[in-house]
Amino acid sequence: MSHINTEKGITTRILRKKDILQLTGLSHSTLYRMMHEGKFPKPLRLTPGTVGWTSDSISSWIRGLEQVKLGMEEADM
Repeated sequence: MSHINTEKGITTRILRKKDILQLTGLSHSTLYRMMHEGKFPKPLRLTPGTVGWTSDSISSWIRGLEQVKLGMEEADM
């Protein structure tokens, strides 16, 4: 896992695929399908053979899932 400093002085991590799979519980195939469908953040190209995701983009994605869940629970009431 790499770290970068943003303009605001907040440290953002670069997460690799193994980190993403562990954090989300998604399988390789589900991760790539969701990226293709636009349902998961696209990775950043770090080197010609390496990609990673910012921890901020993954945190935002998770917050979005939580909002969808809350909306569904409110609709069931």
